[in-house]
Amino acid sequence: MILKVAPGPDGVYWDECLAGGYICIGWEGVGDLSEFGSEEEFRAAFEETYFARYRGNRSKISAKANELWRLYRLEPGDLVVANRGTKEVLGVGTVTEDGYEWRAERETFQHTVSVIWDTGYAQILPEPQKYWGWVAVAKVPPALWEYLQAGTTAPGRG
Repeated sequence: MILKVAPGPDGVYWDECLAGGYICIGWEGVGDLSEFGSEEEFRAAFEETYFARYRGNRSKISAKANELWRLYRLEPGDLVVANRGTKEVLGVGTVTEDGYEWRAERETFQHTVSVIWDTGYAQILPEPQKYWGWVAVAKVPPALWEYLQAGTTAPGRG
């Protein structure tokens, strides 16, 4: 699986992610995802926690829960495209065996997934990926991934 994940608004946590070897995401109000016995249990907690924030819009609540659960379900070898805004790719991370980790020591954006970063993929895209402005986590379409691979500088040397 290849997901794009924004390391905070405008990539504000990118430097921490790069140095720490992880990607991070918010919605920490639900706590450590590994504590949930099932996806259904997680979804119930997410809805309860974020009902007011999303003004009871169940479609929006479900979509945002999907984003967080997708991140949690990443497996070793999956890829994470870190972005800033709708046009900038900061790097691509390969998920490690450590996978998901709740980092309580972080003040915010405590949901993390361990990755090995390759900044050789960093680039400004010629066209904005408009949907990136609405979601923190999203699947990367095959055509975009092909473009990113073609535009990479020396992989592993970024």
